Amino acid sequence: MTSPYILISIMLFSYSIIGYGIKNKSYIFSFLLIFSPLMISFINLSDNLIYMTYFEIIQKGYEISTYRFEPVFYYLNYIFSFFSNYSFLRAFLIGSGLSIKFLLFKKFGENIPLILLFYFALQFYVDSYLLRLTFAISFFLIACLKRFENKNIYSVIFMILAINSHRSAFALVPFLILQNFYISISTILISSISIFLIFNLTDITIFLTNNLEKLIVPVIRLSGVSSEETLDYYLTYLSGISDTNSLISGAYILYFVIFIIYSLINNGKIDNPERKKINLISNGMLNSLIFLLAFRLPVMEKIARYTYIFFPLAIGQIISKINNKYKYYSILLISLVLLIGAFIVDTGPFQRL
Repeated sequence: MTSPYILISIMLFSYSIIGYGIKNKSYIFSFLLIFSPLMISFINLSDNLIYMTYFEIIQKGYEISTYRFEPVFYYLNYIFSFFSNYSFLRAFLIGSGLSIKFLLFKKFGENIPLILLFYFALQFYVDSYLLRLTFAISFFLIACLKRFENKNIYSVIFMILAINSHRSAFALVPFLILQNFYISISTILISSISIFLIFNLTDITIFLTNNLEKLIVPVIRLSGVSSEETLDYYLTYLSGISDTNSLISGAYILYFVIFIIYSLINNGKIDNPERKKINLISNGMLNSLIFLLAFRLPVMEKIARYTYIFFPLAIGQIISKINNKYKYYSILLISLVLLIGAFIVDTGPFQRL
């Protein structure tokens, strides 16, 4: 069947080049919240069989001790097993993930059509099949929003829910604490270069992987948020170092350029009333870049995904700084690049379930 991801990207490309001046964006959010989950929930994607089997085992009341999934994700499946099928649960997970991201787009975004095109062209595909991770990211993003609003108790609660939806969220605790802090461009550049040199010219990645159990596992066990089976799974998963160097990938270069431009145009504006928002977006992008650059491990790309959403937000704010005389042509060019990117990353055609 025709790729729904390409279809959505083409629609949003048209919307981006003709609708950037439209004030009311509610209708496009509503359309995407209904259309996207329905389109995706009936096609066969990576990891789909695992999630579907897990749901059916719970629905039939069979033993699930061999599965590693976290408690919040289990109870969600358990509740839905009483009144729905797997396709409905899948649509709910995709739709709820989108609704949280749309909430951030409306609160922090400039040029919503371009932000939507960026997200759906380059990021939505993985979000639509890594359902457990997407579920955890939704809780994490709510935690970030509550932290931004200084509602720290709620932030902690939602972060606990994120960790108990996908254990990888545990790595985002430092970011949640530091997300609103200002980091100068000089500090960022020096730190980035140092991280690159340390992790790419030494064997520290291998050292950390080999000693992960001694370094991290005691803390996780002390917190009581993980079973022995889950820990064993992640230790085995992390032990296989990927040979892929994410630094030279096209996506990494694109994200790095966006981050540098965004940091430069907002550098030194400490008294800016928007400074807190700028810090959140900048630090979110920095978090993703660090995990992609420093660690050549499969799971680290998943951790980087928790803050991928800040790149579309940044590109929207960058465009807002461009002179109105050149703004439309800039939007047209960027939209075209994003549409080409959607065709490049697309893995269709897809098969129906």
